[in-house]
Amino acid sequence: MRKMQIPAALVALFFSMSMASTRPLHAQTQAAAPAAAAANEKYVLCSADPTGPVAYINQIFAAVMPHVAASGMRGGVEKNENYALQPLFLAFHRKKYGSNYQGQLSCLTTFTPNAAGLHAAQSQKQRLEDLAKQNKAQIVETDWKYTP
Repeated sequence: MRKMQIPAALVALFFSMSMASTRPLHAQTQAAAPAAAAANEKYVLCSADPTGPVAYINQIFAAVMPHVAASGMRGGVEKNENYALQPLFLAFHRKKYGSNYQGQLSCLTTFTPNAAGLHAAQSQKQRLEDLAKQNKAQIVETDWKYTP
C-alpha cells in the first residue's frame, strides 16, 4: 500500500469544518420546531350569509377558545365554542357594516393549530368563496379576530 501525504492546510480545514457543525442534534431540532400552540387554541373561520347578495368571509386566525361548559346538545364543547364566538362576530359585523344583520352566520372552531388544521380551514374558506361566486355574490373579507 502506498501512503499519501495530506497537506497540513487541508487537515486543518477538514477539522475546522467538522467542528463548526458539532451542535447537538436535539438542539438543531429544537431550533427548527415551531412554537407550541396553547392548550385550547384553534384556527377560526367566521362567515355571514355566504349565499346572500353580499358574502362576508373572515380571514382565518388562531385564537385561544373561550372556556365553555359542555352541554347536552350535539357537538358538545366545540359546538359551544362556535356559538360563543358568533355573538361577538355578529356585534363586529353590525358595527362595521352598519346593519341590523339577521342572516346566516357561523364561526367554525374545529381546526387544530397545525399544518393540517390550517389547510382544512383554508379549504373551507375556499368552499365558502366558491359558493358565494356560484350565487354571484359580492365577497367581502372581514378582519375580525377574537381576543380574550
